[in-house]
Amino acid sequence: MALLVLGALLMLGALVSGLERRGFVSLTSLFVLIGFVLGPGVTGALRFDARSSFVSELATVALVVILFRDGLEVEGEMLQAHLAPAAAQAGPGDAADRGARGADREGGDRSELD
Repeated sequence: MALLVLGALLMLGALVSGLERRGFVSLTSLFVLIGFVLGPGVTGALRFDARSSFVSELATVALVVILFRDGLEVEGEMLQAHLAPAAAQAGPGDAADRGARGADREGGDRSELD
């Protein structure tokens, strides 16, 4: 069910994306407005339990699609320019965290090795 709804949303987004470039309203704000109108705030046509597996699966798939799309927009030059400073800052913090938790290189617990 989640894949069916996601597929419908992706098709709708692709069809409406041409209008977004010509219009003054972003596609994101249009989807928020549609969700508000169809949700319990106005018409009540759509009702979802926030703890349901459907919402969880849809959120996971949406996150993957968003991160994939954003990853496609990253320029190689920008990535090369900012990767080294980010790794330099994250590296010592990650090492300190692993040392504090007593984790080995594979992420396991050192107490299992004794």
